[in-house]
Amino acid sequence: MNNEGHSSGGSTSSLPWPIIGVAVGVFILVVFCVIALLCYRKRRSQKIPSGIKGIDEQIPLLAREKPFYKTSTFHEAVRFLKDGGKILCLTGKRGSGKSTTAKEVYMSCTGVKPILIEDILMFDVSSCQESVIVEEPLPREDISDIEKSNRIEKIIALCKHMQKTNQTFLIITSTKEFWGTIAHEIKKCDFHENGFRCIDLDWKNLSKGDRIQIFHTIFQFYNPDKPFSMVESFVSELDIIYVGFPEICTLFSKCSDFQKTGKIFFSRPLRYLSSYLEKLCQTSNVKDKFLLLVYMSLNDMKIDVNKSNNKLWEMFRSCGLDTDNVDLTSIIPMEFVVEEEPSVFVIQHEIIKRMTLITFGKLFFSELLKFSSREDLEGWIKRRKKKILTPFVECTHQASEIKPILEIGDEQWVEFKRKMGISIQSECEKNIK
Repeated sequence: MNNEGHSSGGSTSSLPWPIIGVAVGVFILVVFCVIALLCYRKRRSQKIPSGIKGIDEQIPLLAREKPFYKTSTFHEAVRFLKDGGKILCLTGKRGSGKSTTAKEVYMSCTGVKPILIEDILMFDVSSCQESVIVEEPLPREDISDIEKSNRIEKIIALCKHMQKTNQTFLIITSTKEFWGTIAHEIKKCDFHENGFRCIDLDWKNLSKGDRIQIFHTIFQFYNPDKPFSMVESFVSELDIIYVGFPEICTLFSKCSDFQKTGKIFFSRPLRYLSSYLEKLCQTSNVKDKFLLLVYMSLNDMKIDVNKSNNKLWEMFRSCGLDTDNVDLTSIIPMEFVVEEEPSVFVIQHEIIKRMTLITFGKLFFSELLKFSSREDLEGWIKRRKKKILTPFVECTHQASEIKPILEIGDEQWVEFKRKMGISIQSECEKNIK
């Protein structure tokens, strides 16, 4: 009896060596994974200092909400950076694909998601250890000379910093009107041979084959059941003034009304976009769709339909609309937005925001001032010049396009100046005269 008891007790107090070995191995593996995760988080936090953010915090462009065709300029940019280039600048009109191309080039060169500098003035240059993208370092034309100088100084400091780091690069995107100021200063830096390159994404620098392929990629993405052969010839001859070619293709491909205009849309996109938005605003059963677009334009270009949007309801009431039983998802203007995530919608491009606010200002100027911040109004509202009578001259094809600005009269200019906190005394004196 005692022997049996002793034997039984011994078998329960010890484990076979194979089981012990597996348990120790699993424990070591778990510890290793935890340490690796902590190191990765620490390293990642060092990579992204204040003033910049990863693409995870932005519109998930690389998830292909927007189609992208890799043009010859894309491949040129990738080759430049892979061959050791340090500073790449992408210029072009608004909507020419600068941001999209920059992110795609970054991905192709690094294999990781892009890091974007959110505010160059707040960015700590010395802490930058990774390749980064700076988007529109001079965001608008009416910034003060002091701010412009500070921004350019920060860009130059970042360029010089990149020269000292290994296997990193800087991509800058800029509209053409601001690029000259930046380029003049950057070229003063002592880059090594082939260390700096500027690529213009203007449609004139695209081959005919690239233009057709860009249009085909975008059109078929949004219209998979429509034959591309019906519209292919629309981009054979172009006369584009203010908007980039890819964004024109996107506007045309997403809106059936624009497709009905045919080839002429590509030469007058802003005129047709303006007319379409005015029609939305002045048509009672879709006016709510237009006002939702206005609200998004004044709300970081986005809306979460599952969250409280009290400012939207106030805007509805101010413009004479009923707010009872409004289903936001049913009035989302899908021809102008993308779905960032379930319930969150984002305006697809800044030019749509600009034209939406211009249209709103033309029809509801007081409401525009009421619901906008000063930052919303900067850079695109101008005082209407007094017309000088001249002999009639027939408008040319190019002159028929409109500028992306809102021209206002003297009384509205006084209201605008008051909103912006600028002295209106001199303006009033001019008006009296």
